[in-house]
Amino acid sequence: MSSSSPAPDVQITLTPEFETDYEINGNVGFRLRVTASDGVGIDNEIFRYYQQPINPNTGSADSSFSGVCSWPDLVELPIVEPLPEESPAGFRLDYFDIVVDSETIANEVWDLIQVQVEELVQTVKDGENLEAQPPVVITSS
Repeated sequence: MSSSSPAPDVQITLTPEFETDYEINGNVGFRLRVTASDGVGIDNEIFRYYQQPINPNTGSADSSFSGVCSWPDLVELPIVEPLPEESPAGFRLDYFDIVVDSETIANEVWDLIQVQVEELVQTVKDGENLEAQPPVVITSS
């Protein structure tokens, strides 16, 4: 008793933005921003962030980019801001914006992000392949 249907397509668009006014041996950092959009079968908010505890001196809480979400992250982490009672306070956004030491590192990060997002998209698609199994009847004793 087996029936399965092909999984729907899953796709997302990544748009990188690299710093343009970088001078070799002149700048102290190189900025990279990547935005996810046009998700089909997947949310655009695929980048994981963690919010730090509130700084008592400033009254604000900084957030930091942690990486590409896993499939469980897509299910469990809220979008835009963390739940107040959660610790660690994770959430998801549709972009990340970082500064790294060099253009070379920014390119390496961009390459790695593409690989990780491809893996995430494939994982989400594969997770939609379900095969029906015989039902199990549970009765009271």
